[in-house]
Amino acid sequence: MTTRYTLMLVNSKDKTLDLTAKGAAIMEVLRRLETGDRTDRRSRHLSRCSIHRIDPRCVEIDVDEICDRWHPCVGSMLANEYGMRHYCDGHRLFKWNRN
Repeated sequence: MTTRYTLMLVNSKDKTLDLTAKGAAIMEVLRRLETGDRTDRRSRHLSRCSIHRIDPRCVEIDVDEICDRWHPCVGSMLANEYGMRHYCDGHRLFKWNRN
């Protein structure tokens, strides 16, 4: 069953942050988790993922998932491997909403 999530940028202080500028990095992280080319077992809980929309402050994705253990990997990989640490507010990058 397909589920749509809206990932809202948690950092509300810096209004200049724009997720559309990081679209390629977001797509790459989701592709890595979907294809399982990450040794982390959490990536095995996601069988299909596609980006529905990227706006400056949010990303909408459609997924087929077994469970949500892969969710923390998205923000962690973007912050640590794709240079988006300054997008975080504290330790979080996104607030996840299931639509």
